[in-house]
Amino acid sequence: ASGGETAAYYGSVFLFAVALPFFVVYFRTPDHWWAIIPAGGLTAFDLSSAGASPSKLWDNNKLSANACSPLVVGKRVYTISRTVLASGDLFSGELKWQTRLADAKSIWSSPVVAGNNLYLFGDDGKCFVVELGEDEGKVVATNELGEAVFGSPAISGNAMYVRSVSSLWKIAEK
Repeated sequence: ASGGETAAYYGSVFLFAVALPFFVVYFRTPDHWWAIIPAGGLTAFDLSSAGASPSKLWDNNKLSANACSPLVVGKRVYTISRTVLASGDLFSGELKWQTRLADAKSIWSSPVVAGNNLYLFGDDGKCFVVELGEDEGKVVATNELGEAVFGSPAISGNAMYVRSVSSLWKIAEK
C-alpha cells in the first residue's frame, strides 16, 4: 500500500479510497462494489463481477470535479468545479442541484462535511459553509482566515483542522 488509503463504514455503504494521480472513490453497497472516477465529469462503475471488466453504471458531465476530490455522503455525491458546488444522486448520477459560491476565487482543497454542513476553503482563506438540502445547497456563512489555504481540512471529534500557509487552525465550539 502507498500509505494513501483510507476506509470507513457508514451504515450500508463501505467507503474505501486510494490516492492515485486522480481521485477515485471506491465503496460497497449490499449489491455492488462501486468506483466513481472524475474524468470530464463523474463516471460510476460496478466492480462486482470477479474477473469481468467493470460495467459503467452512469456518467454525468455536470458533476465535474476539477482540482477537488468528489465527496460521498449518504446517497449523494458532491463535486466542486471552479466555483460551483454540485450535488448528484449517488446511485443514478442524476444532478440534483448546483450552487455558485459567490466571491470564491480558486478552490484547491476538497470539501468536508460535519452534521448537515459542507465546509470548503478557497485558496484565499475564505471558508464557505453550505447547508446541504435535498433540493438546494444554501451558503449560510463565509469566514475569512486571512491567509491562503491549499490543503483540505480534516475533521476529528468536534473540531475541524485547517492548514494555511503559515498556521494550523483548530475550529471548534467553545
